[in-house]
Amino acid sequence: METKANIDNETPNIHSEHVKEEFYKWFESRGLLSDLRAYMRQLMVKALEESNKNGKTVRPSKGATSPKLQAINLLMVDYLFHEDYLYTVSVFASEAQILDSLPQYSSYVTQTVRERRLEPSSLPRFSQQETEDILDTLRLPPTRQAARQATQLYLSGHESLFTCVVRTLTSSGLDQNVEMRGTIVD
Repeated sequence: METKANIDNETPNIHSEHVKEEFYKWFESRGLLSDLRAYMRQLMVKALEESNKNGKTVRPSKGATSPKLQAINLLMVDYLFHEDYLYTVSVFASEAQILDSLPQYSSYVTQTVRERRLEPSSLPRFSQQETEDILDTLRLPPTRQAARQATQLYLSGHESLFTCVVRTLTSSGLDQNVEMRGTIVD
């Protein structure tokens, strides 16, 4: 009993508001609050999508997204990650429902929000096959010189695929050879 009394006397009088502030600072400094906000926002969007005005749960019809739109969405997510627009990624991802098909990006969002920013070398990257598939869908097949250059630039650097494609097209002058229909002419 005497030991307990000594410990109680030595323990400083800590106010609950001070403890709350310290916990808040600690959670915020580690990015856990941002992670929680993004997760809650995603859950709220899903809940709103699944319910109607009468409160009955309705499964939204998942129309097939065209491969071209999927490729553009992938380019945008990759670009936003590389530019460190994580809040925008979380909003875009919940609207486009794209992170479900990209587990490496989904786990990266959680990890990055916690650690606040990783080195560019640790950003998730598309594989060579994924890169070629995305470019092929956007009418830049792997047989084209511009597609090969963009893929090589992307895989060897730390830039987004979108940045690499734009840089390649601009430097090779292909952007001046675009037909009215939108296809690139060799």
